[in-house]
Amino acid sequence: KTLRHATAALKPSAMVLQLLALSGEEIQVELSDAQSMKDVRARVAAKLGCDAGAVLMVPSDGTEVVKDSQVVDSCGALTVINQSFDSRLIRLHIEESKQYSPRQASTLFYKTSQLLYDGNMVWERQDRQICDEMGYRGRTHDVYLSECGQLLFCRSGFLRRRGVPEYEPTKAIQIQHLLQKRGFR
Repeated sequence: KTLRHATAALKPSAMVLQLLALSGEEIQVELSDAQSMKDVRARVAAKLGCDAGAVLMVPSDGTEVVKDSQVVDSCGALTVINQSFDSRLIRLHIEESKQYSPRQASTLFYKTSQLLYDGNMVWERQDRQICDEMGYRGRTHDVYLSECGQLLFCRSGFLRRRGVPEYEPTKAIQIQHLLQKRGFR
């Protein structure tokens, strides 16, 4: 397949490809030796400072995403969509509380962890433990963000009698996927 647009004029021995941000602003990228749209996407990602997987390119007069395998041999205009998110808008909110019940001679411990993007909750985990004359029981979890802000790590486990958690393997959750599920990106 080749990429062709009726509105663009082909210059002899030169490939003309206009890359536009959603705002309409032109994105200047060196493309003289680009062989495929995959090359173009990688260079656009480098220019935008994001991962190539976060960049979509759509013909400005179309709706279908340009495939990486397409050959760069024509001219036209592409709208560049940067699907990456601003990791500065990510916040991890952790709240712990306890409630004593004199009637049952026990204390309930609650832990809630929420991942927020620009103030909107995109992920939540809640666990509860009890401590009484039989010891500790229930579930707990620990969560933290990767340094780059792209991954959320969560490990959860059961509390045994002495209150020592037996953790399951830590799960790495891609924040980009959480945002997509919630319709943010």
